[in-house]
Amino acid sequence: MNDQVPSEVRLEFERLITSLLSRNLSEVEDARLTEILESSTELRQAYVDQILSDTLLEWTHIDYSAAASNPKLDAIQHSPIEAVAEPTLVSPPRKQTTWQRAGLLIAGLAATVLVALFLWPEREGDLSNDSAIDVASQPNVAAILIDSEDAILTESTGSLEYGMPFREGEHLKLESGLIRLAFECGSGVTLQGPAQLEFHSAWKAVLHRGKLAAVVPEEARGFTIFTPDMKIVDLGTKFGAEVDASGQASVQVYEGEVTVQSRKAPKSDKALLLSSNATSRYSQSRSDFTEISLASVDSSDRVSLPSLEQIQLARNGNYPPAMHTMPLSEALSRLGSHPASIRQAVPMEAWLVEDFSPFQQDEASKGVFHPWIADGKFARVTLLDTPLQWQGISGDPYVIEMDGRDPAFPSICNRLETRLPKPLKRDFYFSFLGRYQGLDPDDFFALWFDNALGTGISHSTRPNAGIRFGEYFARLKIDHQANRPVTGDDVQFFLVGRISKSDKLKFNKIELWINPDVESMGPPDLVYQLPPEYGEAALSTLGFRIGKNTEPQDKLWIDRLLIDFDLSKVLQSPSLP
Repeated sequence: MNDQVPSEVRLEFERLITSLLSRNLSEVEDARLTEILESSTELRQAYVDQILSDTLLEWTHIDYSAAASNPKLDAIQHSPIEAVAEPTLVSPPRKQTTWQRAGLLIAGLAATVLVALFLWPEREGDLSNDSAIDVASQPNVAAILIDSEDAILTESTGSLEYGMPFREGEHLKLESGLIRLAFECGSGVTLQGPAQLEFHSAWKAVLHRGKLAAVVPEEARGFTIFTPDMKIVDLGTKFGAEVDASGQASVQVYEGEVTVQSRKAPKSDKALLLSSNATSRYSQSRSDFTEISLASVDSSDRVSLPSLEQIQLARNGNYPPAMHTMPLSEALSRLGSHPASIRQAVPMEAWLVEDFSPFQQDEASKGVFHPWIADGKFARVTLLDTPLQWQGISGDPYVIEMDGRDPAFPSICNRLETRLPKPLKRDFYFSFLGRYQGLDPDDFFALWFDNALGTGISHSTRPNAGIRFGEYFARLKIDHQANRPVTGDDVQFFLVGRISKSDKLKFNKIELWINPDVESMGPPDLVYQLPPEYGEAALSTLGFRIGKNTEPQDKLWIDRLLIDFDLSKVLQSPSLP
């Protein structure tokens, strides 16, 4: 009978086994693997099966680099792709089957393995026969998922988890959004839907349809992407490929060089060399080449590739990075005792009040206390010497502090998010105080409203307000926004917004006041409106997001977030008794 093994434990087990087989298992990981094996009969059996399979492969390994001179070996292929030898200078050496932790197990299996090898009638014929070795039951990991943005898989109800493996022979069918992958050879790939990618090995993949971009460090030189008709071999570079609905391919080199060759041409035919310094584009069908662009949400990059830090972590078996997500109440408790000099302010009255203060949990508070989820590595409650303020509007010393994006972590950084006490179904106002330190022309942050929470969700097609690429902005849909320039790299601000419905009962209009005169509010500085039939009928979640191009040392402070259906209620400021 199988154990009920949680999915996260199963994924961790697979990563540890991969590290074990490649001799990269640390002492801490070794102890963790032992703990997992002791807790699950199913995983112990999977461990034994994997060790046996690896031993069989070790003893029956064929040197594919000899295929060019041996007709029989040349016939040994992984259909439908022609065999291509992995670059011998950079391929990791074959592992030895003498691990300390597996030595006794392999010794016990040795006799069985030798008998099996002896009974095989013809080695070459059996390698083309799936019944000879049932390696399909546990194919090697070709790549892992390191990042996603609004990704939806075709014909799948499962969730996308960072670190999840994609094995040889699997097909990734992406309906929409972006997915970033780290291949075991060291290459990083971004796939944009709609697209279909087939994983052939750690060095090869087939793009059946859609757009792809790859970054290939020197150690992964030789990474190959096949299309239905073409073979694209990387020579250490950044390149893009696109396959249209008819199977015709286009290639663009952003940096370095690649070779492009027809899969149907004789092997003696010379491959076409594409270089970013000379001829950088090739298309099977287009006379007027269209640039291959895979842009991230709220990023200035036209081609958004995995970072080298992400790829390195993935290769070391440490992806996803250890993240600590905690409720805001835990973040507040870590502040310890509250300084006696800080007096409790008179609570404000509004539909939702958040001042990130421990005092807000007191029964005397008239606001709505609600649970926030904070990413504990990048968001925390802290004390400021001088509270955030604008004119008569002031926060208290307690604020939420958010860092910029660490390039080793996923690109979509929702530093703080919550489910609202009740869904908002009628026109409402919001306001908050903020300060951004380290602002660059490509930085981004926003308060967003939506109906979803979780990793990989950008909220870019829902109401947003904040700073984007050096401008204050308000939008309801990505790239459809109103904006006004920001000056300086250390900016304090007070933003007031209104989100309202059309006669179709959809939230289709956003208005934003930027540092307004709170005594005599004039017309909004920014207004953006969608057609009446567009928008959401209700909004049930909100959060603050940091952009892909922000730096780890950037700081964003937020305080005094209010939501109400009356403008005067979001213009309050707490007063001290």
